[in-house]
This record gives sequence, structure tokens and C-alpha cells, in this order.
Amino acid sequence: MKKTKAFIILMLCAALILGSGLVSHAQEEVTLSAWTHDQLYLDYFNSRLGEWEAMHPDVTFTYDFRDVEQTGTAVLTAMAAGEEIPDLIGIEQGDFPNFMRDGVAAERLLNLTDRIGDRRAEYAEGRWALYSYDGDIYAIESSLTASVYYYQPAIFEEYGIDVPATWEE
Repeated sequence: MKKTKAFIILMLCAALILGSGLVSHAQEEVTLSAWTHDQLYLDYFNSRLGEWEAMHPDVTFTYDFRDVEQTGTAVLTAMAAGEEIPDLIGIEQGDFPNFMRDGVAAERLLNLTDRIGDRRAEYAEGRWALYSYDGDIYAIESSLTASVYYYQPAIFEEYGIDVPATWEE
């Protein structure tokens, strides 16, 4: 009788231990934060949440998206004060040089160079240069608006100059 009770208790314990591994895991909970200087970015992010969540069905997201005036300065101030900074920051290109000072970009921002990989050739090198520090890229231009250039063929002909065929030229 004692052996039977011990066996049953042992089996119950084994079932509890094994069963705990078989029970579906609770969804991972993740908070994503973003600070940007333009409400339109936040509107865009919010419009894509359904698609994002469908790509990550095992994650329960909480979003903390904020329109922060002078975002670059606010992020640098938070860094200097030892406060938590957002996961995503939307800064204007003129603010990035402040992140280059004293190597802040390399120390505190995610180096995107390897993640960009072969896609680097898809954009004009000048757009990458805006957010580069010591040869690495720490941000991506978000607007990449269409650009054109106009030229007067007669002037090029007059001086015997070939019309540039690429942005780099």
C-alpha cells in the first residue's frame, strides 16, 4: 500500500513537472517606445500596428510612442542623466552630429551597418553619410523623398563637359 501511494505521488509529481513544460507558454510581453519630433511618424507607426502584431503573434506589445519637441536634445539629455532612452528615436539630420561628439553614437546607438548589408547600394551614399560615424551607420534617412536635378545642355556643351549620369558624379 505504501509503495502504491509513493508511486502515485511520484507519478503526480512527474506529471506536474512534465505538464508544466507542456502547458502553452504565456505570451512574451514587450514594450516598444519611440520619441520623434513629428506626429506624422507616430501616425504611420500606429497605422501599421496590426501588421506588426500579425508578424509576431507570440508577443503582447505595449506601445509608448511620444511626440517630443527637440527629440535629439531630449535623448542626449536623458543619456547624460542616466535615464532610459526610447527604443526608436526620430531625429532630424542636423541633430546627428551631436551624437557623434565623444563617440556617443558608437557607445549608445545600434550599429546598423551589417543589418543594412547589400541594401546599402540601393541608396545614394550621401544619404548614408548623414548618419555615419567612424565608417559605421547608426540611422537611416526616413524621408528619402524623390529628388531630381535639372541642367542646361547648352552650358555643358559650351564648356565640353559631359552631363553627370549619377548622383555621385
